[in-house]
Amino acid sequence: LLGLSADQPSTFHIPRALEESRLALDFATVAERVVQYSEIPVRQIMLRAIKQQGDVSLPAWVDKFVTADQKARGSLAATLRAYADTDMNFLQVAKALSVHPNLIYSRVQRIRDMTGQNAFSFHDLNELLLAIDCVEG
Repeated sequence: LLGLSADQPSTFHIPRALEESRLALDFATVAERVVQYSEIPVRQIMLRAIKQQGDVSLPAWVDKFVTADQKARGSLAATLRAYADTDMNFLQVAKALSVHPNLIYSRVQRIRDMTGQNAFSFHDLNELLLAIDCVEG
């Protein structure tokens, strides 16, 4: 397995290159043997840093959401991910999940009532997805 740093402008930046290489190596797998630091999504880098800190204190609504999502067999998180994957296109989410659009609307309203986060807003959707990723880690 191999982790590659981004190009560095001078030897002064060798310590930074070493850290980038180590991080890229952590993302390398048998299926993806060579990983370049510059190709790792920022979201993945952030989540890794959060997980390295150990126990992270998340807002109280996260536990409520996780419990409700488990009862719904993962359909709430799946709806949020599909909404993000379809560039927040409501009708495409319904089509992708093979459900009626009203059900998508109902799920998003349920999430809003439970968490105070409006998934129809980009920033709130991002908050919800980050929280899910932190918990699922």
